[in-house]
Amino acid sequence: MDDPWAIVERAASNRSSGAAALARTAADALARLSDDRVMPALEVLLRGHPSMAPLWRLASEVLSAPEPHLGALEFVVSLQWDRVAVEAFTEAYPGLSAHNVITISYSSSVIELIERARPKTVICMRSEPGGEGARAAEAMSRWTNVLVMEDEDAITNVPGDAVIVGADAVTPHAVINKVKTRGLTKAASVRKVPTYAVAGESKFIGEELPVADPFEATPLELFVGVAGADGILDPQAAGERARARPIHRSLRRLLDELRKSRG
Repeated sequence: MDDPWAIVERAASNRSSGAAALARTAADALARLSDDRVMPALEVLLRGHPSMAPLWRLASEVLSAPEPHLGALEFVVSLQWDRVAVEAFTEAYPGLSAHNVITISYSSSVIELIERARPKTVICMRSEPGGEGARAAEAMSRWTNVLVMEDEDAITNVPGDAVIVGADAVTPHAVINKVKTRGLTKAASVRKVPTYAVAGESKFIGEELPVADPFEATPLELFVGVAGADGILDPQAAGERARARPIHRSLRRLLDELRKSRG
């Protein structure tokens, strides 16, 4: 079995996996660390991915638990509610199968949604830097017609009936996701194309997180709705849901430091 500290370090430097997947991997490792190594491990993870809400939620669960490994295990159990958000979105948007959907970057939640809803066509932005759109298109092509479109073409033309994106965090005021999400949502708003974020419970966090490349914050008001475990939340409700998920007080110093280091 891999050394849990090595797993933490790999997770902190991983730039290809999504936030929830990284948090699950990190939780499994934290559950096997000695108590004296837990806080240093959390700091390594959060410095590596300061914009990812699930890691802050994991850290808060671990620090709030009577024993750190119990908090890590409890967090893994709670990730089932991310899947419920996808199911709730599908039920709330039954007409999605007849629509052309635009998305950006690689989101496991969006991919699961496409598998369930089977829209007419999915247009994946190439999503530079990184070009994750090609990988997302390959994953979705098993269930529907998929096109990869250059970023600027997608933002200029918004050639779809809906924009659906993933999220690394939903804060009281914004959705944090891959760069160019804000440009896409603004263009969609001008053209009256509704934009949704599929977040899941682990993505809601009661703080404005530091935004590190290649992510950016997009104001909640640019979204028609954010998927939660109990359906599609309007921007105000999504912000309230985020405020109800505070971080542990022991993380405040690190959060303030990371905010200052990113201006």
